[in-house]
Amino acid sequence: SFISDTILTFFSFVSSWEGSVHHHDIHDISVYENSEYLRDFLGKHISSLSFTSKSTGVARSKLSDILKGRTKKVRGDTLRRLIRGLKLKVTLVDLPPPMVNEWGKVKIKESFSEAKVKLKKLSAEDRKILIISTYMGETPLLHGDRTSEKCLDFKGSKKGVRDILGAKDKLGKAILLSCQDLEEFFLFMGKSFKTMRFTCAMMSNMHPLLEARRDLAKAFIKVLPEVQIQRFFKTYLSIDEKSRKIIDIFIRNYIRYNKRWAVKLEPPESLKPFLEILKLEATPTSLAFFTLEEDGERNILAEVISNFANLSKTLPEQD
Repeated sequence: SFISDTILTFFSFVSSWEGSVHHHDIHDISVYENSEYLRDFLGKHISSLSFTSKSTGVARSKLSDILKGRTKKVRGDTLRRLIRGLKLKVTLVDLPPPMVNEWGKVKIKESFSEAKVKLKKLSAEDRKILIISTYMGETPLLHGDRTSEKCLDFKGSKKGVRDILGAKDKLGKAILLSCQDLEEFFLFMGKSFKTMRFTCAMMSNMHPLLEARRDLAKAFIKVLPEVQIQRFFKTYLSIDEKSRKIIDIFIRNYIRYNKRWAVKLEPPESLKPFLEILKLEATPTSLAFFTLEEDGERNILAEVISNFANLSKTLPEQD
C-alpha cells in the first residue's frame, strides 16, 4: 500500500544515518556539483587550510577553490579524503547528499574487506545459497534509486543491484566465480559500489525488511531435498527477472505458511508439477498461491510456476 511503502521509505532513509551502510543505497557517482550547501558544510569543518591539507592530502589551493566556489565540480575522491582526514561523522542533520554518498563508499570498502575474510571461511555451497537468498531479499523499495535518489537528490543511474546482477547472466557468473575462484569473485563484485554493498549484505545484518526476505528465501532452500536444490538453482538462473520476482513472492509466502494445519488444501492443477519436482507440501503451496489478492496475479503466478516446472524437467540435477 502507499502508506506502508511511505513508512518503509522513511524508515530506510532514517536508518541509513544511524551507522549501517547496508541500510541505504550507494550511487556510483564520482563527481558532484560544488553547491553552496556543500561549501557551507565544509567551511564549518575546515578551520585551517594548511592543517586540512596536511591531514587529508588535498592541496591547499584546491581546498581554497572549493570553499570559494571557484571550482564548479568536486570529485568524490576529494570528499572521501576529507571524510577520513577530518574524521567526519555522519549525523541526521546538515549533511549534504554528496557527503552521505561518499561516507557510504568509505564504509562499503571497509565492510567489503571484512566480507572477503568471512566468505573465505564458507563452503562453496553456502556461498551459493547466500548469493541467491540475498538476491531474492533485495527490493527496489529500499535499495533502488527511485527511493534513495529522491531522498539524496541525485540524478545518476536508475539501476538497482538486481538490475545490475540480473542483466546478461551476471548473477550466474557471480555464483560460478564464488564456487570456483573467490579472488575473481571479489574483483567481479568490486566493480560497482552497489555490488560491493550486496556482497557486504550477504555477510551482515541488512535492513530489517530485507533481512527477513533473505532469511525466508534461505529457509525455503533448506526445506528442499538436497538433490532438488541444484535443480532449483539452475531453473531460477534460467528464467527472466520478471519471473524471478514472482517466484520470490511465492517462496516467501510458502515459508510463512509452512506449518502444521488441521486441514489439507489441494493446490490448483497448474501448481502440482511444481510440487512434485521440488517435493513441496500441498497446503502451504495452496495458501501461498491464494494469498495473492487478485485473480490476474494468481494467473501470472500459475503461468510462471508452470513454465518453471517445465524448464526444470529439462535441466540435469547435477553439474
